[in-house]
Amino acid sequence: AAIRAVVNGDVECVRALAEAQGIDWNIARQTGNTIAILATRRANVEVLKAIANIPSIDWNIQNKEYIF
Repeated sequence: AAIRAVVNGDVECVRALAEAQGIDWNIARQTGNTIAILATRRANVEVLKAIANIPSIDWNIQNKEYIF
């Protein structure tokens, strides 16, 4: 749900999920893209702001090809 919300730019859903327990914010798609990578790639400032303060996000994870 978190990946879909980020990809779709659904800021309200992202904010709601940010307050929920049990979300793995570092899960990656088959390409290796994580939520942080997808949000950055889409340059959605509001989504980035919504996830910026989630302490469990690892901003240092790279995708498989190191390509956004």
